[in-house]
Amino acid sequence: MPLRIPPSHLNAELEEVIERSDVLLNAAETDEYTPVSPAAQKRASTFLRIQNAACNRLFQIPLPIPDINPADAGSIDLFWQLERHQLLINFPAGPSDPITYYGETVAGNQTIAGRTTPHDERPDLIAWLTQTKA
Repeated sequence: MPLRIPPSHLNAELEEVIERSDVLLNAAETDEYTPVSPAAQKRASTFLRIQNAACNRLFQIPLPIPDINPADAGSIDLFWQLERHQLLINFPAGPSDPITYYGETVAGNQTIAGRTTPHDERPDLIAWLTQTKA
């Protein structure tokens, strides 16, 4: 089923970051680097678009923009480093491998961790990122 997000929920800056992440698919493989798998990139992009639409619908604000970086064995990381907290979500290369996340406050006194899917809205993660009550 194709992803359908209303145009009013699109975030031009987020879409630009997603498009720039396509370069990670075509990078040359080396001893230290495995290019990001298309499955990982697609799952990360789908996840970001769904969370952005939910963020707009629930809180009337855009989702903060993450850094998108290659990780181990063809996986891709979404990383948000915000003023008081951070969140890392890893999308493994395998299309059925679990997507994991971990976040913590700068003080280290609060954490969030678990697994997710690319297709589920995650108001808890959105609230963590935006520091808004879900």
